[in-house]
Amino acid sequence: MVILLSILFGVLVLAILGRTSIEKLKIPKNDNSIDQTFSQGVNRVEYESQGKRIIGNLYIPDDYKDGEKRPAIVVAPPATSLKEHAAGFYAEKFSKLGYITLAFDTRGIGESEGVEADANPYHHANDVASSDRFLISLKQVDPD
Repeated sequence: MVILLSILFGVLVLAILGRTSIEKLKIPKNDNSIDQTFSQGVNRVEYESQGKRIIGNLYIPDDYKDGEKRPAIVVAPPATSLKEHAAGFYAEKFSKLGYITLAFDTRGIGESEGVEADANPYHHANDVASSDRFLISLKQVDPD
């Protein structure tokens, strides 16, 4: 029991001390509304996360009408998964329920820029935040 508590305490201390100001979550500003037309179904999109190009698949519901603002969901992939795998599967399912959805490759995975197979959780979190900001900036998305 003492060994288990010591290990847990050590992990907690390392987790607290291991975070640097560089690694903390940085949500990018995006005040520009992206005025781009997307077709129903899957659309390839590109945007930036901390200077790296992120590639995603934007799913527009089949019943979407021009001018509508729909709720949207960012479907974050597991650490080293591609946008066409788990995230794409769920993004497609949510799109069929009427949501605009985005599945993406985190940096260094698939088509996105970055160090190959980078599984840094801080980068992953920043890529999710950048994906959220990108999605909110689309004219088709209801930001609320």
